[in-house]
Amino acid sequence: MVSAKVEMSKEFMKKYGLHVLLWAVMFFYFIFSPQLIVRLFNKHGKPIQVNANIPADSGRIHFVVEDLLSYLKDGENLYQLYGWSFILPETDAESDMVVRELALVAEERNYVFAVRPEHRIPNLPGKFTDLTLDFDTLGFSVLIAEDVLQPGKYRIGMVFRNASGASAVYRDKPVYYLVKTPNTLRLETK
Repeated sequence: MVSAKVEMSKEFMKKYGLHVLLWAVMFFYFIFSPQLIVRLFNKHGKPIQVNANIPADSGRIHFVVEDLLSYLKDGENLYQLYGWSFILPETDAESDMVVRELALVAEERNYVFAVRPEHRIPNLPGKFTDLTLDFDTLGFSVLIAEDVLQPGKYRIGMVFRNASGASAVYRDKPVYYLVKTPNTLRLETK
């Protein structure tokens, strides 16, 4: 009885073994290939840190996320998130915070992306018009490869670090969300 089952199993594998192997390879390809391709081949849109510690909240940071657009760079399909941000210097001190980063924060994980400075002249509230702001570095854009994000709802925040990396502050107000579903990436405001 056992030898008959073994014989049938051998016969089945001889006849359909290649098909079973191809189906298994296709299954693993569709599950793991998008993230593997991004990690191995994409040059742009990757986070600089995953599950990093988020610094303390600071009311000195002001930022606005203006839009999320499809973006093509070096043949890679990416998304570009752009807006403007600045930090108010502490009283009687110059602000040494020079590095901006964008944080996407969810309960399960978070991502930190490098920010590219861009020229932007926003409609600033009246209380900021007396500030001398550098409009060449006020604006920002961030390139995000859709497949590096796991599905979820990510709160968008801005991190300012000093050049040495010794101190950092974070702000996630006003509230913006980046929502990643298996097939889409969209910006939500509240």
